[in-house]
Amino acid sequence: MYQLRLTFVLMFLVCSSLQFKIREQEITTEELSKRVIAFNSWYHQLNPDSKHLEAKLMPDNTIKLITNEPIKENDIYLSVKRDCFIRNIDVYDTKFGESIHEMEETFGYDDIANYVIWIISEIHNPESKWKPYLDLLPLKPAGLVADYWTNKVWIEQELKHTSIPKKAFERRLMLDKKSRNIHDAYTKAFPSLFDKEVFSIENIDWAITTIESRLIFLNYEGFLLPMLDFMSFGANKINPSKVISFDKDENFNITFKAITSFGAKTTIYDNPGFSNERLLVSTGKVSVGSNTDCYNIVLSFSGRKEDTLSKNRSDFFSKYFMFDQGHFDVM
Repeated sequence: MYQLRLTFVLMFLVCSSLQFKIREQEITTEELSKRVIAFNSWYHQLNPDSKHLEAKLMPDNTIKLITNEPIKENDIYLSVKRDCFIRNIDVYDTKFGESIHEMEETFGYDDIANYVIWIISEIHNPESKWKPYLDLLPLKPAGLVADYWTNKVWIEQELKHTSIPKKAFERRLMLDKKSRNIHDAYTKAFPSLFDKEVFSIENIDWAITTIESRLIFLNYEGFLLPMLDFMSFGANKINPSKVISFDKDENFNITFKAITSFGAKTTIYDNPGFSNERLLVSTGKVSVGSNTDCYNIVLSFSGRKEDTLSKNRSDFFSKYFMFDQGHFDVM
């Protein structure tokens, strides 16, 4: 469910200097629809090759990528020039660039940290070129870790006996640590540049979860690709292992090819090429028909290992490659 809580900029005067915080704002479906229309208009001007595609607000308030004309398998369905997408190196062209280079000499290169600084600074820039795109970013991304601590019913009943809750918990702990590390490192090293109210732990956590839920990976590099990051995930039914196909030239202009045929007015999807466990934890999406899934299911029993059912249990589950993990009541 695409939550109707989006970010907006709240500016207030403190000690004769502007301070910024990311706040939560309830908006109506009508307002969200206006923002989607504004985004489409902006992006079609930015990238005229995209006019057959549009972001569409669905009845359940999700936003999906739709094609307005038929696309055949292996057809180029989107060409993206370098100025139409965001790379983590774009942060070096901001006022933070020199300081980031200095930090990298001490702590090393961190692509996600670069994206964090870029997106926080841009969302607080009312003149940002990317504003129509940033206006559609939800406060709480769809990944399972976005609201882990406060939402008590955060995961579907069907997932409770899989390894996914453990992965989400581990991811949440890692994100908390990373958010605090980025906040402490930058605001202490450059307090006049990295305002602790702007680059707060909460804002950094929002930025990390937002970025990681939207990155599109081409080989080993992740990109923020407006319009394309609204696409769904799935697999070619004839060739389920066929993944995102793209060509990239020396100027970083990228073309994307369809993994299957799509009719007019249908949803575009692509195969990310990795398991739904990873997708669900980080993006809240799944790839329908994925052939890369492997499930780890934990079953508990009230009896102890030495009860009369122990051997029968072991014999039965071993047929399905499920073995005793050395616990009294867990197979």
